[in-house]
Amino acid sequence: MGRLGLALLLAPALRAADDRTCADDHENCEFWASQGECFDNPSYMRTHCALSCESCAPDGAGAGDAPAWTGGCFDRDALCGDWAAARECDVNPGWMLENCAASCGACERPGGAARARAREGCAAALAAARALRPLGPGDARRTLDRALATGGAVELHGDPRVVYLPAFAHPREADELIARALDATAGWERSMDAGSHILEDGTYSRVVSRWRTSDNAWCTTKRCLGDATVVNVTRRAADLLGTTPDHAEPLQLLRYGPGDRYRVHGDCLPEQVHMPCGLRAFTLLLYLNDVAAGGETVFTKLANVSVAPRKGAAVLWANVDDRDDPLATCDDRTFHEARPIDAGVKQAANIWFHTHDFRTPYRLGCTG
Repeated sequence: MGRLGLALLLAPALRAADDRTCADDHENCEFWASQGECFDNPSYMRTHCALSCESCAPDGAGAGDAPAWTGGCFDRDALCGDWAAARECDVNPGWMLENCAASCGACERPGGAARARAREGCAAALAAARALRPLGPGDARRTLDRALATGGAVELHGDPRVVYLPAFAHPREADELIARALDATAGWERSMDAGSHILEDGTYSRVVSRWRTSDNAWCTTKRCLGDATVVNVTRRAADLLGTTPDHAEPLQLLRYGPGDRYRVHGDCLPEQVHMPCGLRAFTLLLYLNDVAAGGETVFTKLANVSVAPRKGAAVLWANVDDRDDPLATCDDRTFHEARPIDAGVKQAANIWFHTHDFRTPYRLGCTG
C-alpha cells in the first residue's frame, strides 16, 4: 500500500466514487478490468466501467475526460514550500514527490530528475534487502512463541499461532490513539483497497473498498508519527516481536459504525515480495474501545477463533507461511473478517510489520 494512506488521497476519481457519482454500467466490469481491458479497450471501459477502471472524473466532467495519470499537481501541506527549501525533495523523495509535488517541481508525468533519484534509491534498497534473510522456515512461529511468553498472553490457536494480548495498551493510550486520527493525513476517510495494478509512480492503484465499509486514517503526518503514544505503542509491538519499529508501517486507525464490516481477507500483499520492504509478516490488531454488540474478529479458516473487541486488548498473528519460505509465501490460513457492528462504534488500529525494513523504502516511495 503504497506509501499507504498518502496514496489514498491522490485521485479525484476516488472522491467521485466515494460520493456514489461513479458506477459501472455492466455487471462484468470488475472481471474485465482484472483482465486488463481498461488498457486494451480504454474507449469503452473508461466510459462504461469507470468505477472498476478507476477513471471516475471530477465533478462536472465526463468519465471520458478523466486524466490518464491521476497523480495531481499540488501540495498537500502548507509547509511543503519550507520542506522543499530544506532539500527534503532530495532527502525524502518518495514522500515529498507525492505530497509536495508542486514545491518539488515534479508536476510532470512521472519522470524527471527527482523521480529518477527515487527510482535509483529503490533499486539500491531492493538489492540490499535481497542480501538479507531475516526469516526462515519455522521463524514466524518462534516469533509468536516469544509473544506468547509475555505475561497474560493467551494462545487462541496453535498452528497457525494466534495470540491474544488482553492488556497490550493502557486505556489512556487507546484514547490518545483515537484522538490521533485527527492528526493523520486527512482525518477519517472512507476505506480503500489496493487495486489490481501498480501505477507509473510505483504506488498501487486505489479503489473504494467493496469489502470494507469503514473509515480509516493513516498516521503519516509528522505530527502523528512523532506522537509519544504512537511511538511507544509501535515500539512495544516491535519489542514483542523481537524486531525494530523500522519494520512497521505507519499505524492505520479504523472506525466502524453500525452495520459496518470487513469481509474475509488477508493482510499479506503478494506483490510486495518484489519490493524492498518484503511481505507483511505480522499483524497486531489493537482494539481502542469496547463495542456494545458485534464487531468480532473471526478467523474463518480456524475453528472457534473469534475475538470480541475490548479496549486495550490486541490480537497478533503471522501473515506469512513459515512451513515454506516466509519471505515469499502468504498464509491464507489466517484470513479473517470483522463482523458487522450491531450496536455502537468500533475503533481499532492495525500495526503491520514487514519481513524487512519498511521505513527506509517508504521514504523513497518504493513500498507500493
